[in-house]
Amino acid sequence: MEKNLLPDQTQVQDYKVVIDTTLDLQTLVNNLPVLMAQLDAGNRFLFANTAFIEWFKTPSISGIRYKTLEEVLGTPVFKALQPQLESVLKGQKQSFEFTFSNQEQKIHSATVTLIPYSFKEDQVTSYLLIIQDITHQKEIETAVKLQSAALEAAANGIVITDQNGSIVWANHAVSKMTCYTLDELIGQNPRTLKSGKHDDSFYQSMWNTISMRKIWQGEVINRRKDGSLYVEEMTITPIRNGDLHRITHYIAVKQDITQRKRAEEALKESENRYRALVENQGEGAAIVDKALRFEYANLAVENILGIPVKEIIGKSLRDFLPVDQKNQIENQLATRKAGKTSTYELTLFQMDGTRRTVLITATPRFDNSGEYSGSFAIFRDITERKEIEVKLRYQSAHDVLTHLFNRLYFEEEMQRLEHSRVTPVSIIVVDIDSLKIVNDSKGHLTGDELIKSVAQVLKQSFRTEDMVARIGGDEFAILLPQTDQQELQKSIERLKNNLKKANRTNTHPPISISIGGATAEANEPLIDVFKLADERMYTDKKSRRRRE
Repeated sequence: MEKNLLPDQTQVQDYKVVIDTTLDLQTLVNNLPVLMAQLDAGNRFLFANTAFIEWFKTPSISGIRYKTLEEVLGTPVFKALQPQLESVLKGQKQSFEFTFSNQEQKIHSATVTLIPYSFKEDQVTSYLLIIQDITHQKEIETAVKLQSAALEAAANGIVITDQNGSIVWANHAVSKMTCYTLDELIGQNPRTLKSGKHDDSFYQSMWNTISMRKIWQGEVINRRKDGSLYVEEMTITPIRNGDLHRITHYIAVKQDITQRKRAEEALKESENRYRALVENQGEGAAIVDKALRFEYANLAVENILGIPVKEIIGKSLRDFLPVDQKNQIENQLATRKAGKTSTYELTLFQMDGTRRTVLITATPRFDNSGEYSGSFAIFRDITERKEIEVKLRYQSAHDVLTHLFNRLYFEEEMQRLEHSRVTPVSIIVVDIDSLKIVNDSKGHLTGDELIKSVAQVLKQSFRTEDMVARIGGDEFAILLPQTDQQELQKSIERLKNNLKKANRTNTHPPISISIGGATAEANEPLIDVFKLADERMYTDKKSRRRRE
């Protein structure tokens, strides 16, 4: 598939934003790991980074300015580049490999990128020249044989249990893995899957670890509903209540590695058996050329990309990428050309527009002459896992009743602000008056509604950059960065006014709260300011009681 050389306007604008908004352009380009220069429409240098100056052994940065590309590279090289230079001045991005020789007549192979940079009346007035030396890759002598890394067969399963170990949620991958329906699993204890292959001390050690709020990782042999055994790789993470630090749930991420275990033995016996495993295993396996075009893909890749394998072959991985992922894949391609393996996350578009998040492990491959020829990759669809992680992160930082931040997150944010040395910082502590009386006289549901009403007033009373948190049953706290004592008082008055409005418009009993505030100046510990605000809140509460 030919690469479309017409520049994406968003990409061009992104380059302009990055460069134009940098306070010190020369510092930026001098730190780039590539040769970079800007030339005008007459192919005259406007600037070049240090790497460019040193590589071509040209004059200093000021000395090269307004020299022509032909003067620096020489007439033969300039003429060879003429077609690409004409194209970039027409607004077409160019990317290709080229061979240069420096002043020492040493031959260098490089990738050259020409990018339209500035425009006037739809005419390109300057462009960027980016050169990356790939000579080292060209000189690699040892060819890497085409073999895939050990592939894991099954998709990830996720199980959530309560603090007693009863299953409260599981995904369909668990059902597929165990042959039990979800209805059969919900409410059961994971011991239903015990195979008898582990003794009691194994499970006791696992339980002791997670009960101490530590993560447990290991391999477990379990038994499916049909009686067959399988091996799963499992990670169990305790989830704690933010306020009380009490474990409320456990999350187990499971991966059926039975096929991988069998594959380790099969690889010793037969290459044919290995290829069959690659084709039929549950995770995506693919081979791409140096332009990221698919040469091979298994059925799992078909499921991830949403089109048949025969339609995948020949397409580029770039065809499935959203715009914001383009730079990441180019960085990964550079890593692969450097002979390195890496694992990274990528968002892919299926042909119907559905987004999938995948974990890719990519390894470079080289031909018999040592030239980079592409990569082989493993695709693992982690979309559902990422969604669960987002929900769990939200739950770990927020109060369930009010959806405000919880005490744990408030304390972490207070530490972050203190370390950032942002001053002044103010803190307000709010306590609901007579919540216990409301709970005792009208029930906890009414008390919960009162708490939510106070939370709503607090949300309406502060700026978006302020952090409102519920730090106790009837207590709230607000962090106000870059707020001095005068602004603090204005914030408290605004809160009181909003409270009056709420009491006039709502039908519930009037809301009564006690308020205390304090301000931290430079180098003053925020915990001391919090304590002072808390003391002032209690002083306000005592004063109210005396007036009643």
